[in-house]
Amino acid sequence: SNFKESKTIRPATSSSEGLFGGHLIGVKGGDSSVLFYDWESGEFIRKIDVCPKEVYWSDSGNIVCLACEDTSYVLSYNAQAVASAIATGQVSAEDGIDGTFDLLYEIGDTVTSGKWVGDCFIYVNNAGRMNYSVGGKIQTLVHLE
Repeated sequence: SNFKESKTIRPATSSSEGLFGGHLIGVKGGDSSVLFYDWESGEFIRKIDVCPKEVYWSDSGNIVCLACEDTSYVLSYNAQAVASAIATGQVSAEDGIDGTFDLLYEIGDTVTSGKWVGDCFIYVNNAGRMNYSVGGKIQTLVHLE
C-alpha cells in the first residue's frame, strides 16, 4: 500500500473531542481549546483557548476563521515563522511556536457555514443571512428564505 504512518501526535489536552483539517491539524480539546499541529512534522504549533465548532482556512493558508458558538475569530497565520522554528528546533512542547497566530478581527455572529474567497470570508448565519466579511467589515449579500 502507498500509505505510511509518519508521526504520532499526543495532544496536550485532557481529552480530544474532534479533529479539524486544513493547513494544520486542529485537535478540539476537552478544555474548550483548539490545538494546532504541523501535518508533516507533527510538531505542536499553538493552543488557542476558544472552542470552535468549525475551522475555515483560506486557500493560501494565511488566514483562518475559528467559528465558535456565537462569535468567530479571524486570525492571521504565519507559516514562515512555523517553518523557521521547526527547521531550527525552536518549538516549545508547552507553548508551541510564538508569533504564529494574530487576531485580525472578530465576527459577532453565529456562522453555520462559510468559505474563503481570497481574503473575503463568505458565511451563512443562524438567521439565514449570507454575509461577507473583509477586514472585519460585514455586509449582507442576501437573505436566504
